[in-house]
Amino acid sequence: MSSLLVQQSDAFEIAGEFKRDIPFAIMTSDDTHLRTLELLKTNNYFGMNPKQVHLLKQEKVACLDDNDARLAVDPQNAFTIQLSSSPKEKAEADTINSFLSTLISSG
Repeated sequence: MSSLLVQQSDAFEIAGEFKRDIPFAIMTSDDTHLRTLELLKTNNYFGMNPKQVHLLKQEKVACLDDNDARLAVDPQNAFTIQLSSSPKEKAEADTINSFLSTLISSG
């Protein structure tokens, strides 16, 4: 984060009256979201403006069992598909597109 703050400071000197915080996005999951938010609050967002820090929580997606893209089922129940919150291309793309749309619309 410190390198982002240095870049932002340099940009402020050049921008003059058109100063704007550089957005900073952090991908989280159900397991890490609250802990990440607490860490940021406890450390005063590491010197960043809280409005420039955006937490993007990944949704859980179905796990694939093999290279043939078979769905992974729960070993205890063959009718239950295993879910994961690890990054997947579509989930990441949807989240990032949504985030960018929000930034663009907020001016």
